[in-house]
Amino acid sequence: MLRSNAHKNNQGFTLIETLTILIIIGILSAIAAPSFLGMLNRNKVNNALSEVQGAFQEAQREAIRRSKNCTVVISAGNNVTLTSPNNCLVTGDRTLKGINIRRDTTMGIITFNFKGETTTSGSDTKAIVVSLANDTGSLERCLIISTPLGLIKTGVYSDTQRNRNTIDPNDSSTDPNCTISR
Repeated sequence: MLRSNAHKNNQGFTLIETLTILIIIGILSAIAAPSFLGMLNRNKVNNALSEVQGAFQEAQREAIRRSKNCTVVISAGNNVTLTSPNNCLVTGDRTLKGINIRRDTTMGIITFNFKGETTTSGSDTKAIVVSLANDTGSLERCLIISTPLGLIKTGVYSDTQRNRNTIDPNDSSTDPNCTISR
């Protein structure tokens, strides 16, 4: 029987191999990070828009179910809160941290009657624009409520005057440019 005196050297990776792998991982991370952050920001805005839409739909359903008016109060600016003074948000009030909301002045309080229609005065459509709180980029989504029917639709907002804090429904230069998603 032949005895093998060959000694196998299994001590792991060399320093060069380890550094090469780390450099490749670093390059791939640098390429993927901006895309990943963009996806996180889009998801945050979309989730906030869903929260706003859900609050309005919940209040609308409760108005129909209770056969009485239900009101939702939505603050503007950063770290938005959605509340209902007559407890129509059954799942509770909502706070949207890191989110900025722009709206016209009549959109701060939305009231649904016993038929689910909006009783808020003003223009035929009400618009809310949702974006990240400290983002000057183009990531903005919108929610439109038709008055008096109370139809709620969402879409992508596009506007050249991004520094406004409110949307004035009586000013034709600030009409909501909301492309409704289907």
